[in-house]
Amino acid sequence: MMPPVPLYVGTRPYQTIPFQWSLHAIDGDGMLHHREFLAAGNDDPRLSFVETLIVALAKFTGPILVYSRYERTRLRELAVQFPDLRPAIDQIIGRILDLLPIVRGGVYLPAFSFSNSIKSVAPALAPGFGYADLDGVADGMAASAAFVQLASGTISDTGQVLQLRTALLACCKRNTLAMVEVHRALIRLVSEIQATPEPSVTTSDALMTADGVPSSESTLAIQLSATFQPR
Repeated sequence: MMPPVPLYVGTRPYQTIPFQWSLHAIDGDGMLHHREFLAAGNDDPRLSFVETLIVALAKFTGPILVYSRYERTRLRELAVQFPDLRPAIDQIIGRILDLLPIVRGGVYLPAFSFSNSIKSVAPALAPGFGYADLDGVADGMAASAAFVQLASGTISDTGQVLQLRTALLACCKRNTLAMVEVHRALIRLVSEIQATPEPSVTTSDALMTADGVPSSESTLAIQLSATFQPR
């Protein structure tokens, strides 16, 4: 959130305030786990945001998948804000693997429609996956606007609050599930390329083990959401 009028003590106008995260984790046996956090909004969410994220990620090993530089940026800001948590935050940053450059540099399907957005890439690589059923909150802009309404007290009706929170959780959860599907599709492509006598596509070492085979190590996908107000 980047509200022009600060909502919390100690924050400044237009400061980005993270308020939500979603985590999908695939363990070594292929089991999918989900964790999530969404702040109540009545006080500064940053400390509880990062503390719960640290605890959740500590339960799993392996790379942390993202689909932009956004997560790294927000985490670095949080490390400055909470220096006592910097070692744990730096460990998280060190585990991050951004799938976007891998897709942008080595994969293209006509169904991408000239877009590398996760909302174009995931449905193309994983037929049947989509966003059409999300109601109310379907992207980051809508998520930010919805949380500003909650945090500012613009919406106080219990039913509306519950509806918005449910929509926020569903949207963030879908985005991390999208990264899981993209990762699975990339691993399949790696396997297909390896089976080809003369591979013509370069694959990322980040998707491979030291033996040159698709990685089966536990993998995590996260998305961080922050409220903002366009300048």
